[in-house]
Amino acid sequence: MKKYRRKIALLIVMVFVFSIVMLGIIRMMDSREVNAEEISDKVIRFHVIANSDNDEDQNLKIKVKNDVIKYMYDKLNGCDDIDKSREIILGEMENLKKIAEKKISEEGYDYDVKIVLGNENFPQKRYGEVVLPHGEYEALRIIIGEGQGQNWWCVMFPPLCFIDVTLEDYSFEDIQITLDKNLSEEDVEKILEKENDVVFKLKFLEWFKKEEK
Repeated sequence: MKKYRRKIALLIVMVFVFSIVMLGIIRMMDSREVNAEEISDKVIRFHVIANSDNDEDQNLKIKVKNDVIKYMYDKLNGCDDIDKSREIILGEMENLKKIAEKKISEEGYDYDVKIVLGNENFPQKRYGEVVLPHGEYEALRIIIGEGQGQNWWCVMFPPLCFIDVTLEDYSFEDIQITLDKNLSEEDVEKILEKENDVVFKLKFLEWFKKEEK
């Protein structure tokens, strides 16, 4: 009976604390709700759009992305000025098209490649801990073939494309440092989710499981 009562008490405490945490997160999200207009002129996105959604076309998209990112690393990594980044991108457009075409040919396809730097409307997107609200953004887009497949995307300025969030060993600090170098503290707050809330919830669950035993 005592063990049962203890479990009930722990459950009540957990629900209470979790409710407080969630309320705090909701209030924080409301206070940080951002319109695209507040941040769109401070970032340049990068999208690679696949020919279709079949596995072969999606894999090809990733290979094209990898070659383009590898080429642009030395060009953009460390660049802390959006106008300079734009100038570099514009100067490399033809080279980027050739890189994409070469990879596509090497993989045995003959898709056309279209490369565009311009403004487009996008839904809300997440890249690691960076969340960009829906709206119009400047973006470099590489469109493969019919361009009817899902796209891979990242942020080319600030140069977050060179932090691969698909790898397990990327860190929140890497993203934080890159953003801090290129954006104001206020702008970073607008698009960067905090890791503290997630860490707190995980620690709390660990504690609860330990106490339950």
